Amino acid sequence: MRAHSRLWLFCAAVIISIASYTFAGKSTTYCPLPVDYGLTSSSTNSPEKTGPLKAICHHADNAKSFILCLPPNAYSAHLQHGDTPLPGYNCTKPGNQGPCSQ
Repeated sequence: MRAHSRLWLFCAAVIISIASYTFAGKSTTYCPLPVDYGLTSSSTNSPEKTGPLKAICHHADNAKSFILCLPPNAYSAHLQHGDTPLPGYNCTKPGNQGPCSQ
């Protein structure tokens, strides 16, 4: 019976490893920041005008992801909340640029 238990544990470990590897690239973390964070005025933040725009893939809580072109401070805030940087994307205007192709 002991050999059978060890075999079962080994099989379970293999299955868990395969599942972890399969889903490792898929993020289940969502960024709580609004899409327009750092781009519009509000009582908690003001629009930032300095610095070059940087692209980031914003992972919204509704399982949709959007490319955002943001000023440096807003970009950093989104990065700290788990959004993915897009260094090869050329930002020509601020804000939502459409869905991420990830």
